[in-house]
Amino acid sequence: MVRFNHNICLFFLLLWVKGHGNVVEIKLSARPLLNFTKVKREPSFPKPEPNITLEEGFVERLKDQSLKYTGKVSIGSPPQVLDVVFDTGSSVLWLPKYGCHYAIPGRAMHFALYDRTFNRLRSRTAEETGLVFESRYAIGHAAGEQIKDYVMIGNKKLGSVLSFPKKVRIGLAKEVSFTTDGILGLGFPRDLEESKGTSLIHEAIRTKLFSKPIFTTVLIQCSKEFCENGGRITLGGTDPESCTEAFGSTKVVPLHYDRPLTHWAFEVHDLHMNEERIQMDSYLVAVSDTGSNTIMLPEWLLNKIVARIPGDKEIIQRIGDGTLVVKARCNANFTLTIKTNHMDLELSSKSLLPANPIRPTGFCYLNLSSSSTLKVMLLGAPFMRNYCVIHDFGTKELRFAYLKRGDEEKEEFKA
Repeated sequence: MVRFNHNICLFFLLLWVKGHGNVVEIKLSARPLLNFTKVKREPSFPKPEPNITLEEGFVERLKDQSLKYTGKVSIGSPPQVLDVVFDTGSSVLWLPKYGCHYAIPGRAMHFALYDRTFNRLRSRTAEETGLVFESRYAIGHAAGEQIKDYVMIGNKKLGSVLSFPKKVRIGLAKEVSFTTDGILGLGFPRDLEESKGTSLIHEAIRTKLFSKPIFTTVLIQCSKEFCENGGRITLGGTDPESCTEAFGSTKVVPLHYDRPLTHWAFEVHDLHMNEERIQMDSYLVAVSDTGSNTIMLPEWLLNKIVARIPGDKEIIQRIGDGTLVVKARCNANFTLTIKTNHMDLELSSKSLLPANPIRPTGFCYLNLSSSSTLKVMLLGAPFMRNYCVIHDFGTKELRFAYLKRGDEEKEEFKA
């Protein structure tokens, strides 16, 4: 008679559950971005030391804090595997179409790389819909057409996958103004009729492809040119391996009082900078936004925060899209505290400044920016890396937990 080890049985049981649609873990990769295009040079910038040359008026860029997090999707028959940004700040899946061109402000127009685009003619199951596609974001847009095809989220070579048994609608962008990768939205659908079948997370919940109407985001800091372990998104469950128990929750609210739910937004009840209260000029919400590599603020709030940053600092305008960015001393030390529903959520200067500046007493760009049209706080990767965030469609709330930082991640961060 064969005797089975209890731990081995438990391991195979968990493996079976993860592979059969109840919980699906999507592995993310991370790579640094140069978050800022060219900015106007200011005469007040410090002169470099003789043995040091820095770009753009000797202000260091945010290479190690400005990260893009992507995962794999497979589209069509035979499947075309592409990297997409998993974005809690939008709601649909779109991909750059083969032949797509980018018109990024401040840069020359260029065509997308072949391996980052979807070629509809190579998929024998792709169907035309006759519908246009357009998605607008805080700093850009994507526009093109919609098709229907089979979609699988994840990559079988990397772990579990989420397969849709029926074709779903996908946006194919002919023109993009702000990114070089497709986006898979994990937010609430903007319009139930137009978005039906394009909000993949809602389609998965509706057809019960995973057991619970929740997903958990874990983003990991990266100090290399490319990190295969950039974190993961757990569809249908929490992530006890990476996260502690949730320490608090807050209800999801509309961006405006009289609008339906569209984003993973929560009301900001109070703001403090280094324990000093910031007077809020208006109703303010903050948005969970894994698709953004920065923190974006309304202009009035950016001004108040910058005024409280210690040492020399300045708000300058980026050439091209007019976005406001901030330079300050690389060794500036401060903490912004967001208060909501009896929780204190913190964003420190360590999350916003380069980890290892060449000149600690020199100037660096902060990962803070503003657009003249922005009315909300967009809490991108610098904030999302501080917490595990459970997004619950059932209770319409966000729950926050602390990350369990393993030895391997600590060593990688030090490297």
